[in-house]
Amino acid sequence: MEINYGSILLWFFIAYLIAVLVTSIHNMINIFIFHMKFDPKNILKCEAYEKTRPFHALYDIVIFPFCAYFCLQSQTNPDAGTAFIIGLIWLTISMVSDWLIWVAIKTPARHTYKEFYIDYQPWLALCYLVTLFSPLVTFLIVR
Repeated sequence: MEINYGSILLWFFIAYLIAVLVTSIHNMINIFIFHMKFDPKNILKCEAYEKTRPFHALYDIVIFPFCAYFCLQSQTNPDAGTAFIIGLIWLTISMVSDWLIWVAIKTPARHTYKEFYIDYQPWLALCYLVTLFSPLVTFLIVR
C-alpha cells in the first residue's frame, strides 16, 4: 500500500478551507440579510455565529466526502485500510488545526478551551466524526 501524503494534505486543506469559507458566508448572511446581532470584538459569541453551529457538520458531510473522492483517486490502488488511514490523518490535522486556529492563537475568533471543547458539543464531535469517516464511507460507496 503506497500512500500519497502530499495529496492527503492538499485535499484536507481544500476541504477545511471550503468548510470555513461556507461557514463564514453563512455567518455574513445571518448578519446582513437576517440582521442578527454581531460584535466584531467577540465574533464567536454573537447570535449570527451561534446560529451557524448546527450547520457545521452538515457542511462537512457534503464537503469532506467530495474532497475524499479526489484524494482517493490520487492514491495508488486504494483500499479500505488506505481510506481509514486518510481519515485518521485528516482527523489529526483537523484537531491540531482547530486548536491552533480557534484556541491557541489570540484573534477575535479565539475560544477558551471550555467554549471550544465543551460548549461547542455536539457539533464539534460530529464534525470530527465526519472528518474521520468521510474517506472510508466515500471509498465504500464508490468502489
